[in-house]
Amino acid sequence: MSTAIDQAQALKALDALRAYHARAAESALIEDDGEVHLSVAFKTIPQAKPDRHRYARLSHGPVAGSGSASPSVCVFVKDPQSDAKVVLANAGVKVARVLGVTKLRAKFATYEARRELCDTYDVFLADDRVIPMLPKALGKKFYDSKKVPIPIVLDTFTPEKLAAALRTVPFSVPTGTMTDVSVGSLAHLTSDQLLANAMDAVSALTAALPKRCHGFESVLSLGFRLKNTPALPFYNSLPRAATPAELEAKKARAEESKGKAQRKRMSKWDAMRAEIEDSEDEEAESTEAAPAAEEAAAEEGAMEVDA
Repeated sequence: MSTAIDQAQALKALDALRAYHARAAESALIEDDGEVHLSVAFKTIPQAKPDRHRYARLSHGPVAGSGSASPSVCVFVKDPQSDAKVVLANAGVKVARVLGVTKLRAKFATYEARRELCDTYDVFLADDRVIPMLPKALGKKFYDSKKVPIPIVLDTFTPEKLAAALRTVPFSVPTGTMTDVSVGSLAHLTSDQLLANAMDAVSALTAALPKRCHGFESVLSLGFRLKNTPALPFYNSLPRAATPAELEAKKARAEESKGKAQRKRMSKWDAMRAEIEDSEDEEAESTEAAPAAEEAAAEEGAMEVDA
């Protein structure tokens, strides 16, 4: 895969986005970190039904906190949340907030409360035992904002695993021909770091495709985009010349298809011919039967006269 992608062209696309973002920031009223998305287009639709979220481990953390601080982390845990706090404290893991499912449902039941929670923290983690409960408890806002909780195993969680979780981003295998993955921001990562993250995301995404897609062979194009910009492509799949064996197989399939069409037409002609012959036989039989019926009627009339 890495040999198929021109990394110099990818860096040019990132540099162009960085220059555009710098110009736009001069007149922007709201500060924007310039979140970079990797846009992926496929040659065919990978799957027909929505799938669960998958996760890609990146080389560099895509999310940064305010200023030089680390990202603020909120962890959703199984009740009682006090037990989870003890487990994290004993492991030396420091997070901004630990929130039990019961408290999450009670305190953040409204849309406004959920939106405020979503905007308060940079990253959300969740004990893998409560992951099935979260879509209903959190609502659509979290999933639209790409802040999908990253699953963790709470009992074995360590500072090293926290660092790995902060380098993890969610993605899903699409039910269409397009998808995108957030790979970081222009304000906190260099172009080389963003490119490394993008290569990690491509590897994870193509590995999650169904086998019939043949991995990276199903990728039509790759590009980088910001939140409100079109994607700048840096890779496009070129048509591949068919091998002699593929040409021979294609010719054999065409001849087989042609033979099937001819046999189908002949079958229809035979059926029509048989139908015509049957109708002609019926007409001949009715023609032969008519004089006999007339003679029988004449004899019956003569007998009535004699009587």
